[in-house]
Amino acid sequence: RGGLCGPGGAGDAGRGVGFWLLILGVLLAVMPLVPTDRSGSQTTLRGRVHLLFAIAWFTLAYATIGPLGRLLSTSSHQLMGVMDTVAAIALAALVISLVIRPLRRRTFGIVERAFILVVTVAPLVASIDLAVR
Repeated sequence: RGGLCGPGGAGDAGRGVGFWLLILGVLLAVMPLVPTDRSGSQTTLRGRVHLLFAIAWFTLAYATIGPLGRLLSTSSHQLMGVMDTVAAIALAALVISLVIRPLRRRTFGIVERAFILVVTVAPLVASIDLAVR
């Protein structure tokens, strides 16, 4: 085991992913205090900080899906594997939408929402599985 779970067994894995989920929760709590810039307006420091927080949120939210899945029952682990793949595809599409300007207007919003949906549902699935067991 490596990555966000750390090198040890399941207990270490739970503590490792728990730490990153705590950081993720703090990020989500702080983000509303640093709103994004309005479309078409000048970029501000506040907007850049929001973007950095959003990147950190997307990174941690995606990176915790796999480690969470390893802590769950077989059926939930398999579901988390599917969500991990969907999140990876949505994240790749999101980055492509940002890089290729003609796609941005047509695809960015939908792929961003798909990604956010998956990374929001994944910890909920994990919470339900862990609560039931």
